[in-house]
Amino acid sequence: RSGLKAAITSLADGIAARSTLDVHVEADEWPDDVRTGADHLLYSAAREFSTNAIKHAKADNLRFTLGRNAERAELLIVDDGVGIPPDRLAQALEDGHIGFASIRAKVLAAGGTFDVSGSPGTMVSISVPG
Repeated sequence: RSGLKAAITSLADGIAARSTLDVHVEADEWPDDVRTGADHLLYSAAREFSTNAIKHAKADNLRFTLGRNAERAELLIVDDGVGIPPDRLAQALEDGHIGFASIRAKVLAAGGTFDVSGSPGTMVSISVPG
């Protein structure tokens, strides 16, 4: 109810309190009172990928960056961990771990873009109409 910026900040605060990660939120370009149709999808992505960073990345830092312009809502999630080998995403899906694939499918279905890169570290970039 407080909006995506407040929700991501709360998520980051919770992660920092329950883990050894230094968690940062950059959301200066996201007005406090803005609500978009992409809020739920972006929050779900932030939650999913931060869980993966906690469990698998061996990272020290995690950063969420929110951005918005007249047409797009953007979320960038970056950690400084071990990274994701390209074949790991396909293997995770074969093993029944559908988090990445599910978020990716939802982003693409919403007319957005979804990119994962990095090694070392991982960067997830999502842009959706909003």
